Amino acid sequence: MSTSIDLASVDSGFFQPHVDSSLTLKTSEASIPGKLLSVSDIPTAMTSGRKPFSLIIQVETTEFQQGTYELAHPTLGTLSIFLVPINLREGKLELEAVFA
Repeated sequence: MSTSIDLASVDSGFFQPHVDSSLTLKTSEASIPGKLLSVSDIPTAMTSGRKPFSLIIQVETTEFQQGTYELAHPTLGTLSIFLVPINLREGKLELEAVFA
């Protein structure tokens, strides 16, 4: 599926059914296999708009610069997302995307 996702219209429930599913992170040099590890709501005092949430994505690389990348998922399609490396575990990086 090559559909592009409108990030302004999604919430944590959109991603939750896909935890532990495979995806591909595309950089200018390579396509890196990965997995959606978790989806978490972020506590907030906001009373209107989308409830903030974060995604944790694990990729099979140890070097990564924060920035905007394309993610391809077999069911969800593609999305352009800003990712920040947050942890290195067992030779794989964990990246976070925050949606507010």
